[in-house]
Amino acid sequence: DEEMVAAMVTDLLARLPPDFDIEKAGHRYPVKYEESLNQVLVQEMLRYNRLLATIRTSLLGLDKALAGLQVMSGELDTVFRSMAVGAVPALWKGKSFPSLKPLAGYTADLIARCTMLSDWYEHGPPPVF
Repeated sequence: DEEMVAAMVTDLLARLPPDFDIEKAGHRYPVKYEESLNQVLVQEMLRYNRLLATIRTSLLGLDKALAGLQVMSGELDTVFRSMAVGAVPALWKGKSFPSLKPLAGYTADLIARCTMLSDWYEHGPPPVF
């Protein structure tokens, strides 16, 4: 189980998108009455940054714990056990969008959602949501 989870941790860390630059997004899409979706974009970026930080921190901690460089806390053990059975850790669910998908589907969905926000930032709001 440890080797499998360690491989999953490495893969997820490599695939996680970088944090969104909230300051730049706020300047590029300022809050305006005529453009109310600007606020939605910035708020969603902020929410995903919090989620990504939680995921990244737990994965880095788990990676160190599996390598023997850090004590495996109860929280990290819970993350480990969830990942070992292909489930989304409860720690992530607390900061996440609602999802009933298993871990693989959840991470694919997370990456797709972050890509959508990134595309919105780069090219303007999508024609449909």
